[in-house]
Amino acid sequence: IRGSADGSRVYVGGDFTEVDGVARGHIAAFNTATGALLPWAPNIGGQVRGLAVTPSTVYVGGNYPSANGVLRTHLAAFQVSNAAITDWAPAVAGTGGYVWAMVMSPDQSQVVVGGSFATLNGMAAYGMGALDATTGATRPWAAQERIRTAGLNGGITSLKADDTTIYGSGYA
Repeated sequence: IRGSADGSRVYVGGDFTEVDGVARGHIAAFNTATGALLPWAPNIGGQVRGLAVTPSTVYVGGNYPSANGVLRTHLAAFQVSNAAITDWAPAVAGTGGYVWAMVMSPDQSQVVVGGSFATLNGMAAYGMGALDATTGATRPWAAQERIRTAGLNGGITSLKADDTTIYGSGYA
């Protein structure tokens, strides 16, 4: 669950295909004032576990092979305005590896991802890493040099941010 910056929406991801009797592909948006389901409706091809939100983009991570019918390896992004998929297409891989959590960096220039993946865009990542919010390119992320938990026996399960720091939890 992630809220929009202006507080008008809440985005929910999970392992569902229907909300209030309306078809939804593992993600939905609600109006926070009324609780109404919004027409914003991307179609994710499997479980959504992580969300990160900016005023213009919703970043989605999880365990899925496609989004809006386009090949995406556990990561995709959608326009807030119309749910159109963007060109942002980084990939994670590894035995049992997928995205469990996501958060925007305090300056909103990076999407920090956590999970049980071993690689991020083909580079060793061991369960966490940072991606450019515009291009999806892998960015340096010092925490992954000390924290290495990935694969079938480990992962980063949650990420939160404040104005200066990113916090996470996991298991190994």
